[in-house]
Amino acid sequence: MGNKSRGIRKPMSDETKQKIGKKAKERWANPKLKAKYRKVLFTKDIIKRNSERVKHIWKDPKFRENFIKKTSGQNNHRWCGDRRMHKGYILIRMPSHPFSGSFGFVREHRLVMEKHIGRYLKPNEVIHHKNHIKTDNRIENLELFETHSKHMRTHKHLKVSPKKYATRYLSVPLN
Repeated sequence: MGNKSRGIRKPMSDETKQKIGKKAKERWANPKLKAKYRKVLFTKDIIKRNSERVKHIWKDPKFRENFIKKTSGQNNHRWCGDRRMHKGYILIRMPSHPFSGSFGFVREHRLVMEKHIGRYLKPNEVIHHKNHIKTDNRIENLELFETHSKHMRTHKHLKVSPKKYATRYLSVPLN
């Protein structure tokens, strides 16, 4: 076991060499296996022959620029658009937004609230979905809280009757 890890092997006996040669001949006699091994050998050969040519082409700045234009953004076969889902929330790609993430995405409910109030949200402000559906970003369904703790208070007291909730936290009594 220790010898194998260092790359040292025992010399093979003539009998073992004959067995290996016999198995190789059987493998090449089977048409399915023969085709499989030929494909592998053929592709490796192509890669070796063309690697220098491909390296040369890739060094050309015009080729590289065209290739990047043809395969990036909307031209890429994996393009999903500027909208994504992450942990149930809809994300919109806006790299110019001051609070966009590392890939340039912002949660849609934050954008809706920013448009409604006419300013950027502060990092500590929290948006609450009244019906608890994260993809329902209508302004009627969104509520703005100054801090996370105030937002959590509403979740704690959602079991309280609407009148008590309104008088405690909204400072607008319900009649």
